[in-house]
Amino acid sequence: MVRVTIVNPEKKVMEIRDVKTVMDVLKRLNLNPDAYIAFVNGRPVPEDENIEGYDELDLMQVFSGG
Repeated sequence: MVRVTIVNPEKKVMEIRDVKTVMDVLKRLNLNPDAYIAFVNGRPVPEDENIEGYDELDLMQVFSGG
């Protein structure tokens, strides 16, 4: 089970089972991969990064403006 924190801008924490990569989590939560930056245990990672049951995954929504 991976602990996932989503910040967009509110903070939501959940635990997800049976995922192997960051992309698996994004798909399970129906989140656009281009709209989030993933951090595993505090370090930025790409979507194809493997995650383990003891990892903490933070997904921070990207905001841009002009």
